[in-house]
Amino acid sequence: MIEDKNPIAMPPPVQAEIHPGGELVLRLSLHNGSGETLLVRPVLDNWLADNGEIFATINPVEPDYIYLGSGAGNATQTVTVKLPLELQPGQVIKSWLRFPGLLEEPLLIILNVKAKIAEKKPREYLVNISFPSRELADHKSSIYDDITTQNAWGLISALNDLDRIPSRWLVAELLVAISQKGEEYTCTPEGLKRLSQLRKTAFFSTVSTVLATAKVPDWISETLSMSGQVLKGDRREQRLLYIWERWLLSLVESDVEAPETAKPIVAPLFVATEFVAKLGTDSDRWLGYFLLGLMSLSPRIASHIEAIATQKIKPLNPATPPPQTIAGCLYHLGTRLPELDLLPARWLVLELLLIFAQKGDDYAKTPPGRMLLDQLRLTRFCKNGVLSLAAASVPRWIAVSQATATAFHNSVGTPASRGGLLKFWEQWLWDIAGSQMPNSQTSAADLVNQLGIDGEAWFLKIVLGISCVSPRIATTLQAIASTAPSVSPTAPTPIPPIKDVLSEPGSLQR
Repeated sequence: MIEDKNPIAMPPPVQAEIHPGGELVLRLSLHNGSGETLLVRPVLDNWLADNGEIFATINPVEPDYIYLGSGAGNATQTVTVKLPLELQPGQVIKSWLRFPGLLEEPLLIILNVKAKIAEKKPREYLVNISFPSRELADHKSSIYDDITTQNAWGLISALNDLDRIPSRWLVAELLVAISQKGEEYTCTPEGLKRLSQLRKTAFFSTVSTVLATAKVPDWISETLSMSGQVLKGDRREQRLLYIWERWLLSLVESDVEAPETAKPIVAPLFVATEFVAKLGTDSDRWLGYFLLGLMSLSPRIASHIEAIATQKIKPLNPATPPPQTIAGCLYHLGTRLPELDLLPARWLVLELLLIFAQKGDDYAKTPPGRMLLDQLRLTRFCKNGVLSLAAASVPRWIAVSQATATAFHNSVGTPASRGGLLKFWEQWLWDIAGSQMPNSQTSAADLVNQLGIDGEAWFLKIVLGISCVSPRIATTLQAIASTAPSVSPTAPTPIPPIKDVLSEPGSLQR
């Protein structure tokens, strides 16, 4: 085994001789020199031969990710790759081991393919890697010393974190948040009636059985516990939704252009753990609350679920679904849930931002939305938000992420209308019900092209969209808008007569 004695941010390339079908093992010794817990998710690129041929790699890292505490000593991960048998002697193949969100520079791996090697045991290498780089660690303190940049830097840091936070964390929080809305809806006579109707449908029975068999309630509980260990705060407070809401509200009582003592930020706690414990493993309650929560948040989905509950949509499956129907649902659930461990939260956040912006764009075309938009433009809240988005290059981040997501869906043959996590799971639900998912009016690509890099348009459309799905945020925005100065219409500026200056004495023509 070869060991790198001097750990640095990224060691020199790994170079080895290997035979076709041979096995390469990289034992990573990881050290965290930062002041926070890190999520480490190494990704190995496909092998690239010197003749341009590409050989695929399939999840060679064990474990897939680890949580690396600050000052907790070294942690280890193993990268095991079995080389293809079709490699030809004399070929040179390369790959790159990347650490998304943690290190810019990847670890280069160069392998020379030999016809025959006497020792056919796995070629093992010990690689020491430290996080973050010394340059970044030295520079970090100077960044945070300037109070005027803290707000923008918080957003920049959050965007970087989205590449290393698994989608699983955010999905679990969203499931809980939506289900909490559904529980509130059951406190109304209409909500109770709708829940009773849903429980009598074959659709509800099928989905509940699938959730129970796949142990989705346990998956949610385990995920919240996992993320809580990393965020290391009050277990009721330190959740992604709570942190991001606090950031948004911090724009109200501060000024990113002038240092001042920030006022306390009041944001309701996102109490997830207690709610999960209350529902336990009861898949019927989880599904019922979740569906009612969707109805509370989306009129489009509400009309669809109402049609299912009132039997206006006749399911394709009989009242007692055949085993293969449930098996098919379990297959899709079983194959897509593990992907949430590997897929960074960046893509899910992008989808949510585009959905909010679309809803905000629609709301801004109504008289109340237009009035609220005009008032918010005059507030310090808007100015702070626009400056923060500009400093973090959020409009560009959205455009680049959207283009990358579109290219990925095109490469795997997924239609643009069916791409994305949220659309996939919505279609999964409607497929079980035997109905067709309604098409969106405005595509995400069209919206990105329409708004471009206009930071003010993105910020206002997104917050307007959030207010459409959250009455509490809507009330907050109304309170913020009420602080806007009243602006009387300005008198039209008289337009002076245009003179023919080119014909006057002393002009360029004379």
